[in-house]
Amino acid sequence: MKALINTRYDHRLVILIFCLIPGMVNAQISVKLHRLLPDSMRPADRAHVTLTEAQPIFLRTFGLKGLGHGEYDETDSLCYFLAPKYRSIKDNFQRQNFLFSVCIYLYNSYANHTNNKTTLKDEHSPYRSPHAGSGLKYCNLFLEEYSRRPGDSYPMMLVLLIKAHFQIENDLYKDAYYNLQQLRNLSEKQKQVQMKAYAYNTLSLLFQTLSLTEQSLAYEDSAYQVARLLPTNNHMDNMFLLGIIQTRQQLFFDMLTSTGKRQFADSIRGIHQRLMSEPDEHIELSKSSSFVTVAMVNYRDRDYKNALANVDTALLIYPDFLRTSMSEEAIVTKGLSLMKLGKTIEGVKVLQSLLFQTSTGSIVMEALNELYNYELTKGNYRNALKYLNLQIRLTDRKHKLDLDGRALEMEQVHKAKTRENEIAYLKQLQNRNGLIFLFAITSILLVLAFILWRYRAGQIRTRNLVKRIDEAMQMQVSQIESAVDAERRLIGQQLHDDLSSSIGATFTYLRLTADEKHDLREKEQALAISKMLEASYYKARGKSHELYLEKDSSDFWKRFSVQVELLFSGSGIDFSLNGDLSGTILSPEIKTTLVMIVKEAITNIVKHSRATRAEILLYDDHHSVVIEVSDNGRGFSVEGTTGKAGLRSICERAEKLGGTAKWSSERHKNTAMAVRIPLPCSHDLHL
Repeated sequence: MKALINTRYDHRLVILIFCLIPGMVNAQISVKLHRLLPDSMRPADRAHVTLTEAQPIFLRTFGLKGLGHGEYDETDSLCYFLAPKYRSIKDNFQRQNFLFSVCIYLYNSYANHTNNKTTLKDEHSPYRSPHAGSGLKYCNLFLEEYSRRPGDSYPMMLVLLIKAHFQIENDLYKDAYYNLQQLRNLSEKQKQVQMKAYAYNTLSLLFQTLSLTEQSLAYEDSAYQVARLLPTNNHMDNMFLLGIIQTRQQLFFDMLTSTGKRQFADSIRGIHQRLMSEPDEHIELSKSSSFVTVAMVNYRDRDYKNALANVDTALLIYPDFLRTSMSEEAIVTKGLSLMKLGKTIEGVKVLQSLLFQTSTGSIVMEALNELYNYELTKGNYRNALKYLNLQIRLTDRKHKLDLDGRALEMEQVHKAKTRENEIAYLKQLQNRNGLIFLFAITSILLVLAFILWRYRAGQIRTRNLVKRIDEAMQMQVSQIESAVDAERRLIGQQLHDDLSSSIGATFTYLRLTADEKHDLREKEQALAISKMLEASYYKARGKSHELYLEKDSSDFWKRFSVQVELLFSGSGIDFSLNGDLSGTILSPEIKTTLVMIVKEAITNIVKHSRATRAEILLYDDHHSVVIEVSDNGRGFSVEGTTGKAGLRSICERAEKLGGTAKWSSERHKNTAMAVRIPLPCSHDLHL
């Protein structure tokens, strides 16, 4: 299990980690290790290594060349001696950095121990790294410190990733799964593409460990898609991408084993060809692993010679391959191929070199069965029992992993179902809220529509009221003018009938009296008085005729002009008003109608015509009063005038007095209106 982690991450994380941190306290290292460390990492006093000096050692030891098992044991001891002293660091930031360096060291050392494990062949418990438990402990301590005082998120995410590996090593699969999901969400939120790819890659490792190949392959595909977004000029990112490709090749073999579909064999060979075409000289391990995977396919196809040749090629390309994660698969494939080729003793010797500690694959179980049968045939019952026990132990482990995998899978399904139910409930709630919202909006719109209707109705009523008041006012003005005219005629009539007649009779009497006078002086006085009264008589008579027969409409014309000016004010339209009503007697109804018609016409010009110039004529023509209104606006279609309220109102007003209203207009051309209203007969108005 840990071997899988090692193959897929150690050659990346170890290098990824080399750059950070400070601390305090003391320990010691050997003269040899002190000499092998570069100047930037070498403590001032090898017998008193401080926490500050230990940090670069913890971070970079596994990136150095020339160190052996002895030196690694020394750094292990140094780490375990100094790690608990993190409590003595007072500064929160420095304490975080020190714990981070401890986590990095324990992961790298854990990977190194996994590669170089040397447990006894007959030990019945699977190999477990001595650093897995401590690594998990210090990862948790770092994360606790980080939660109290958050800093750079990248170290925190890297520790989450390392913690997941330690959890997998400690069989804490469910914890590892949720930890990796947290890392994936964090990296997505922080837009850390590299860390997101690592999270998917480790999720794939988790499900591969649990023999859930399809899910593992799905996560590996996700890791591949994300990793393709990484810079292509970065060597470590390219190595990571190739590592994903090689892992997919191994997963394709698992799918081939479980389904028997040849398409997976073709995919394995396709990936092998791609890896062989890579020029990078630092991917010998990936190439060797690919040769072993192809050898396993050859063995399944009973092509034992090519299987043997491919394993030998893998060992030739990468001499230390037997210390890697796929060493068991390589040895098993080679040993079984030798036995199938008739080289039984040689094949058995190869298989007997196996530890059989981690892999639970079918090919490893087949190797144990072959060894069991061989020892049984030879009568070596003790050895046969040992291999039988190994089969039982690995089978138990396989079943346990299978149960753990199914439990995690069922929990995923349960959570997915719960999530679906929550989503369904939220959708139902959303739909209900949507209906409520729609009802509320509809109600508001209806209320607004009602308010608007009431407002518009109120406006219309107000306009109609104003219109009626205006008409009534115009009518009253006209009636007042008519009353004034009537009163003037009455005064004229009374002046003519009463005063003028009396004066006429008086000066006639005086003239007759003067003729009878014999006294010249009295006669002259009587004639003088008679002449004065005669002059007064003619003045009174003239004034009575003037008052009675007055036909001037100048007062109406002034009022009409004021109305026109008010209606055009502020519109920006130039206008001219001309007319001749001299000698024309207008009834109050005609005056009111003329004012209302010109108001309607001017309102239409201002609101709709877009005109810049308008002309208004008002004159008397053959016992009719005519009003003409024209403009240079955009015009309209005369055929459509029946539906226009303003024009209809003009027609109705003219027709009410026996008149007519006509328009001449076309779209985008001038408009002209002519209204003709007949005048009533006025002969009865003269004396």
